[in-house]
Amino acid sequence: MPPLRDRVLPTLDLNFLGTALVISAVGCMLIYSATYFSDPSLGIFKRQLLWLAIGIGLMLLFLFVDYHVFFDIAPILYGIGMVLLAYLLVFGQLTAKVKSWIHIGGFQFQPSEFMKIFTALLLAKFFDSNDRAYLTPRSFVIAMAIIGAPVVLIIIQPDFGTAATFFPLVGVAMFFVFTVLFTTVGLGTVAETLALVTWNLSWPAIIVQARLVTIGKQYEEAAADLGASPFVALTRVLLPLLTPAIVASAAVVFAISADDFVISQWLSKGGETDTVPIRIYSATRAAPLPSVNAIATIMMVSTLIIVTLGFLTWRFFTRGERRAGKAAEDIGGAFNLT
Repeated sequence: MPPLRDRVLPTLDLNFLGTALVISAVGCMLIYSATYFSDPSLGIFKRQLLWLAIGIGLMLLFLFVDYHVFFDIAPILYGIGMVLLAYLLVFGQLTAKVKSWIHIGGFQFQPSEFMKIFTALLLAKFFDSNDRAYLTPRSFVIAMAIIGAPVVLIIIQPDFGTAATFFPLVGVAMFFVFTVLFTTVGLGTVAETLALVTWNLSWPAIIVQARLVTIGKQYEEAAADLGASPFVALTRVLLPLLTPAIVASAAVVFAISADDFVISQWLSKGGETDTVPIRIYSATRAAPLPSVNAIATIMMVSTLIIVTLGFLTWRFFTRGERRAGKAAEDIGGAFNLT
């Protein structure tokens, strides 16, 4: 085995490392400036320095320790992460309405952040130990369980943002779905469409659910009291109230789907099934062409236009609620004055 210096230093990207350290230093200075008067003891600044030191220490650990060591302990790390996620569901404290942080004294950390690394390590170890050139249905189920178990626990917290960061692993999962289970579909446009629909169903569910919580049950109950059937209450009362959330979720899904690269890249079979983001990525790896810059600009502008139209539509449909809220505030203020 070559000396440690010969194995590490040639692979060390000094430009990347220097950029990361500069950004970290700027962040520390901003925290120091923002909390100088509100936190004379500089507790937040000191904690940031501590986390920066921990990050540098972990970087050195991963840099100098052979990655095969992490392969060997991947099941242990994965198990520890699952135990911590389960602990949060039972004993976790609500922070910003989610149980995703473990508090130890004045410090707190998210096990889900470490679980991303542990899941990727265990999945890589599983694929490395697979002695076949293809996945059997049993191997596929095991791989999906490795990915799905932490995602389910994180969604229950509920921390949908962190669960969404498992997006690259979802792309791998979809690849195996259409190459192992649903081989009649295969890779291509149909597989890309089904995968994007499956993945993006979560965003309308979150947005519409939040709108339902805001609306409450009083409108449905009032419609039922007036003799409306459940179907009429749904179509004539509930759906118009949900229209802003539906429009907003449609804009979000369009923006995510139009710019998607990970899932499309995994499920594309090349040629005519390559999406625009894939073609842009492939073209930019060589000398960039004016046509690539043009299509990238068109995609960015069209996405911004769609999202802006979605926001304006949401504002239009909720204008009555804002006026009612303003009127209620005015009436309450008038009573307070008297």
